[in-house]
Amino acid sequence: MARYYFYTADMFYEDKETPGAEVRRVGDYQGVYTVEDDTMAPDAIFTNLMEELKNTIPAAVRDNAYYHITQFNNVT
Repeated sequence: MARYYFYTADMFYEDKETPGAEVRRVGDYQGVYTVEDDTMAPDAIFTNLMEELKNTIPAAVRDNAYYHITQFNNVT
């Protein structure tokens, strides 16, 4: 049986080459993450979601950008 998790995440960019540069929020993302594996614990699901979000960061800024998940709820 599938489980569904609603999440919201903010993307931040930090210019690591400029001393004193501010970390900027550059966008947000929200969606429903579907999990088919009934044996997965919530912490493993959260880790998988984080890895998938990392893969959506454009390659040109991947070293300086990251997501911060602000909401993660089971909606089944």
